[in-house]
Amino acid sequence: MLARFDEIAARPILAEMRRQLLEEGVLQADETPIKVQLEDQRGTRRGTLWVWRNARGSPNEMSVADFKDDRSAKGPDAFLGDWTGKLLTDGYDGVNPTARQNAITRAGCWAHARRKFRDALTAGATRAGLALRPIQRLFWIERAVMARAENKGLDRNHLIELRQSVRNRRSKIVLRDFYEIVFALQEDPSTKGNDHLHKAVNYAVNQRKPLLAHLDDGRLPIHNNDTERDLRHVVTGRKNWLMLGSEMGGRVAARLYSLVISCKLANVNVERYLEDVLVAVATTPASRVGELTPWGWARARGATCES
Repeated sequence: MLARFDEIAARPILAEMRRQLLEEGVLQADETPIKVQLEDQRGTRRGTLWVWRNARGSPNEMSVADFKDDRSAKGPDAFLGDWTGKLLTDGYDGVNPTARQNAITRAGCWAHARRKFRDALTAGATRAGLALRPIQRLFWIERAVMARAENKGLDRNHLIELRQSVRNRRSKIVLRDFYEIVFALQEDPSTKGNDHLHKAVNYAVNQRKPLLAHLDDGRLPIHNNDTERDLRHVVTGRKNWLMLGSEMGGRVAARLYSLVISCKLANVNVERYLEDVLVAVATTPASRVGELTPWGWARARGATCES
């Protein structure tokens, strides 16, 4: 059923999902390697599965996967087209050519920065704890904002306003202190003697502009954990199926992953959705394909259908 679903329904639905996603002003992206079997079946090559999503809490939260046969800049370039806005990723510089061409603002992931200092601390660099404290404070501020917004029942627009206000008053001070610590560590000759600490400091310094981007835009999350969580479906599955049978199989898998993950985000029962849409696509005109996206399908029925 899945092969038939991909041919008849998944392609037009994914085209519509990508169109809607690229209407967003803020996107998040991450990627993971996948082995792909060569045509002669005598070996494998490395492909890449990209995941593109909008921010958690968006009206139509979605995650769109895209398979590419390598990890080059052509992946972001092909998916984004002429899109411009703010893009939250890790420090991978393969996004830079498209970002420069489209005047995209890169935003950095504080979870990545925190992880590097934690690794340094675990490896015995006690001074990494000096940098970890303000990072933890930054995350605490964000959690406090979300808790306050939930208690007050704020809608998304008011949440963004609150977040921006708190970041202006509190997060800027925390990050000023963080970079004072980081620059002091960078200037300390002994830092170079600890590989983990040296890497953590260099990451924070080199990614300073992206890491500070969220201070000017309350729409931006401070981390890319949601995209990593979406990719976890792929990482878990990869342990079982090990490799893709072909590049075409990679493209089919990406479309199906997109629909399954987006169904979960929309609280839609995946099996019921796939079965229903496979039938409905035959009588749905192209102008109404938005009704066949997971959130469109749920809205058309007046409620989500997890049960």
